[in-house]
Amino acid sequence: MTCILGLLTFIQATVPCDSEIPWGYKRVAAQNDVPADLLFAIAQVESGIKRPTGKILPWPWALNIEGNSHFFSTKLAAIQKAKMAANQGKHSIDIGLMQVNWRFHNRRFKDLESAFDPYTNLEAGAGVLHDCYKRTLDWLQATACYHSPSNRIRGKRYQNKVETVLSSLSRSSNRETREFPPEES
Repeated sequence: MTCILGLLTFIQATVPCDSEIPWGYKRVAAQNDVPADLLFAIAQVESGIKRPTGKILPWPWALNIEGNSHFFSTKLAAIQKAKMAANQGKHSIDIGLMQVNWRFHNRRFKDLESAFDPYTNLEAGAGVLHDCYKRTLDWLQATACYHSPSNRIRGKRYQNKVETVLSSLSRSSNRETREFPPEES
């Protein structure tokens, strides 16, 4: 497997990255025809929190409600907060590893609770990314579209953040291998 990092340097060279990307991201990426390193980098930007090892890694029990980020220690707590926000009429609710927006992409989930399943959330995010790629025919532009499909300036800022994470993936040699926390702790 090779990384999209070659695109960042605008040359055809690619960088091996298999050991840096958790297996679940590789599996979902392959099933959805998206680059695994890009999927993982987007998840890091969207829901990354600093772990005890010092690494910033995606967190499945993350929410962003109308611009305010929340990180929960359990899946149940995250679901309860999301339900409360939805019942209060909050429209902008981003959920899970990929921070999939409930208002625009709820059809990608069976229900609100399923949006917190890490693999289901990755599948939904990969689907959004792939749809953006079909429109742009460029993975980095698809990254901008993933975040801000109608605002090029915001999309470009987001793309730059993801590119920074992609660059760091190639330099990281000591990645934490545990994919997701237990559902309840």
